[in-house]
Parts: sequence; structure tokens; C-alpha cells
Amino acid sequence: MLVKKRKNNEESQPKFERLSVSKAEAAKMLGLSESTVHQLTQAGELKCKRIGRRVIYSVETLRRFLLDKE
Repeated sequence: MLVKKRKNNEESQPKFERLSVSKAEAAKMLGLSESTVHQLTQAGELKCKRIGRRVIYSVETLRRFLLDKE
């Protein structure tokens, strides 16, 4: 009997690059704590976008932030 392997659900999903991340994800990407990311945002050093109640950070903004700090 021949058994067909089912495709993993992830394999059937289209691959895409994320454009934005949450505060927690931004903190991990930058190697900082969430409170530091919050403080940088409040000080205007790190830009974010608000969509409803959600706060998101552009991946490009995070890259530029790090380049500016060099």
C-alpha cells in the first residue's frame, strides 16, 4: 500500500518577510529589554507606529536605529 505524505502546514504557507514587529520582538532583535525599548520610544529616539491599541516597530526603523548608534 502506498502512503502519501501530507505536506506540513508551514510548507503550504507562502513565505514572506515581516515588515514590522511587536515591542517584545523589537527588544529581542535589538538585544535590549522591553522597558529600554519603551524608554527609547518615549524619548523619541526609536519611532513606532500605533494601529489601534497595538504598537509596532518597522524592521527598517530598527536597522536604521542601530546604524545611527554606531
